[in-house]
Amino acid sequence: MVYSATAPVMARTGAFGYYRFDNLEAGEVYVVTINSKRFIFPVPSRVVSVPDNVSNIDFVAMSE
Repeated sequence: MVYSATAPVMARTGAFGYYRFDNLEAGEVYVVTINSKRFIFPVPSRVVSVPDNVSNIDFVAMSE
């Protein structure tokens, strides 16, 4: 989930956990937060500055 100053944007992962957000403004800063019913995340949020294309924001889960 990405929280912007205007409205949240949500994405669901596929079976392998991949996710994608399209049409984000380059040069902006976003907070990406993950949520799961099955797993917990020690670091559930990341602040991301989007230069042009970002492809390495990984979240590591722990079993509940």
